[in-house]
Amino acid sequence: PPGGRPPERLQLRPAREVVCLLVGLQLIVEGRDVGVLLRLPGDELLLLPDEERAGDGCARPHRAGMCDKTDVDEVLVEGERGYKNANDFMKMIMPSHAKNVKHYHDGLPLFARYQVESFLSAMFNPVVQHKSGGYIVIGITEALVAIDVNSGRATKEGSIEDTALKTNLEAADEISRQLRLRDLAGLIVIDFIDMEDEEHKRRVLRTLEEAAHSYRVKSNFSNFSDLGLVQLVRKRDSESLARTVCEPCECCRGRGFVKTAETICLEIANEIHRRAGRYEKACLVKASELVVNRLLKDKSNSIVRLSKALGLEIRLQAELGYQQEEFDVIEVSN
Repeated sequence: PPGGRPPERLQLRPAREVVCLLVGLQLIVEGRDVGVLLRLPGDELLLLPDEERAGDGCARPHRAGMCDKTDVDEVLVEGERGYKNANDFMKMIMPSHAKNVKHYHDGLPLFARYQVESFLSAMFNPVVQHKSGGYIVIGITEALVAIDVNSGRATKEGSIEDTALKTNLEAADEISRQLRLRDLAGLIVIDFIDMEDEEHKRRVLRTLEEAAHSYRVKSNFSNFSDLGLVQLVRKRDSESLARTVCEPCECCRGRGFVKTAETICLEIANEIHRRAGRYEKACLVKASELVVNRLLKDKSNSIVRLSKALGLEIRLQAELGYQQEEFDVIEVSN
């Protein structure tokens, strides 16, 4: 990047299907003719879509904080209409910087050219690796955000205490960055690696506070608790990135895990046994292909034994549209 400055990832936040990314000193914008949200640390510029424009046809931009970002060299826009919207927007907000809006003409798509997809994917990964070998794990629940700091392969320091300090300092800076990137707010509990030295704890807490305050979002911090936890309350200005661009998984219903095929097989057997009196001669089990295959290959022949014990014919049918936890047991008349 120009000037030798390290690349900085900017929040990839869709604003009506528009995404932004800051790579080095270049701000990359993919516009899809609906609106543009440019978010820098503590700064936000929003170009509203056509239906929310003023009567004179001009967009009504919203501003939050300072918008004069002189360290952005150029804005690359792919698409004719997207370029026109971005250019008009810049002329309205910062006329002197309108020349920095450039129309992207390369044959390779803009996101592919600057590897935006890899940045997007990383922002949904709960594990964030550090250069030193340590890492943090981010867990999001309805009540709070839990962040666990781990040393991983970071064992180069002379003592356990020094390793913990270095990993925690690196994590403190990265945590603040991830909170901004992912738009995480509310109650946040951080489990740092245990440290004995009180001065080391103060250094870590100071680093966390300084990094968080640099993003201009109101935050309140607690000191290290007896269990080594730090609580952070971060003001919520908008929905988190995950809630904005994701929806609950149909398979696990948002739990993050599904029951094993063996568990479903057991539930099916229990359901047949419980409702055996309702079936005259036979019943049909509809389940996912994986579960049906598991029932057929069951070495204990539980279905066969259950069929003999109940005097009931049990038929199996694989349904391609069924999720792993789905099954139905229905009566068969003939």
